Amino acid sequence: MPRRDCLNKWENAEDALHRTITKNGDTRGDYTAQLVLADYWFARGRCLLAGGKADEGLKAFDESLRAGGENRENLNNIGSACAEAGQLDAALKRYARALELDPEYELSLKNLGKVYLQQQRPDYALGLFDRVLKQGPADYEGLFHGAQCLAQLGRPVEAFQRYQRLSQFYPDDPAAYREMGYLLQATGDLQGAQQFYTQSLSLDRNQPQLALQLSQLHSNATSNPQQPGLPQIPSLPEMPSLDPQSLMPPMPNPGPTMPQLPNLPSAAPPPAGPGAPPAQ
Repeated sequence: MPRRDCLNKWENAEDALHRTITKNGDTRGDYTAQLVLADYWFARGRCLLAGGKADEGLKAFDESLRAGGENRENLNNIGSACAEAGQLDAALKRYARALELDPEYELSLKNLGKVYLQQQRPDYALGLFDRVLKQGPADYEGLFHGAQCLAQLGRPVEAFQRYQRLSQFYPDDPAAYREMGYLLQATGDLQGAQQFYTQSLSLDRNQPQLALQLSQLHSNATSNPQQPGLPQIPSLPEMPSLDPQSLMPPMPNPGPTMPQLPNLPSAAPPPAGPGAPPAQ
C-alpha cells in the first residue's frame, strides 16, 4: 500500500480513537472502544511497515491483537498486511496461528500457501491447497496455485491435469490455457503450446508478452517443429464431464436396515350366517 494511503488510514483511525476516548473516557472493557483501538494500531502498523520501520510496525500489530483479540480474522488480516510489505516470515507466523485456532479456515489456508510459494517451498504449499480443494473441489485458487506447486515440484503431467480441470470449471479464464501452454512449451511440444496460447489470447488480448511469445514460437516452430531431446508430456485421458451431483458429499449411512417382517397368515373367513352359501 502506498505510504500516503497508509498515512490517511492512520490519521482516520487516530481521529476515531480520540473521539471515542473523549466521549467515553476510560475505554477499558468497552468493546467498541477496543475495536477502535485495534484499528488504530493496525493502521499504524501498516504505515510503519510502508515507511521501512519493520520492527516498530510488527510491534504495532501486536498491540492491535492485544486490543482486538487474537482471533482468526485479526490474525489473517495482520498476516496479509505483513505479506504485502514483504515480511513473509511474520506473515507465515500469523497465518499459522490463525490455523491453530481454526485448522480449516479457508482464507488462511490459501494465504499461507501463497507465502510458501513465494518462499519456494511448494511441498508445504501443495498440502494447504489440497485441503482447500477438499472443502470446495472447484475453488479457483486451490486449483490454480496447486497446479503451480506441482509444476515447481517437477510433476508437469499432474500440473497440466489440474490446469485442465481448472479450465473445465472456468472455461472463460485465460490463465489456465496460458499455463498449459507454458508446460507444453517446456517439454518441447511447440504445436500444443501454440494452441493453448492462442486460446488464452482469444479470451484476453491484453497479454502483450504472451502475444510476443506466440509470434516467436510460431517462427521457431516453422523452422524447427520439434525441439530434440526434451521429453513429451504423455497423452492425457479425456476428462469426464462434471456432474454437479458428483461434487456433493456422500449421504451418511442410515444405519442397519429394518429386519424383514414375516408374512402374516391369511385371516379366517367369517362364520357363515343363516342363509349364507356353504364355503367351497
